[in-house]
Amino acid sequence: TNFFAVDAHDRSTCAMVPGIMRRAIYTSQYSQRVRVLSKPELKKILYIEDDLDIQEVARMALEVVGDYEIALCSSGREALEEVSQFHPDLILLDVMMPGMDGLSTLEALHTLPDSADTPVVFVTANVQANEIAQYRQLGAIEVIAKPFDPMNLAEDIRQLWDRHVAGAESPAP
Repeated sequence: TNFFAVDAHDRSTCAMVPGIMRRAIYTSQYSQRVRVLSKPELKKILYIEDDLDIQEVARMALEVVGDYEIALCSSGREALEEVSQFHPDLILLDVMMPGMDGLSTLEALHTLPDSADTPVVFVTANVQANEIAQYRQLGAIEVIAKPFDPMNLAEDIRQLWDRHVAGAESPAP
């Protein structure tokens, strides 16, 4: 764990360090020792979607509006090969795809060392309460309904990422 001293009147020193978000935890009242916790940034997104038109809309929304690096795959099998080369921070996954559907793809991704712990968000038109519960039970952190708003997609993903990271940093009860 990294520690550094900070003056009680100059807490702005803790705000940001280039390349990684930082949060400071103040551990004493006067001459404070601060533990710095890294907050992972979302930079790389793998989107698995068989519809090429939806792929293109999402790519434009996430690269241009969100400034994310995007890799696109048209099938679950293609994604299983791509994930070890691209190393995404987040995976967006369609549910209904020919051949290997999203649920099977998620199960296979969880068996690979390169993606076992990578958060997955389903992007689907199947958004009944029981379906959403099933997706979460299988390990998805969230569900984005299709059709999505391309102008809000990047911000929606940033918000769900922030919620996910905040939940991962919270101590277990």
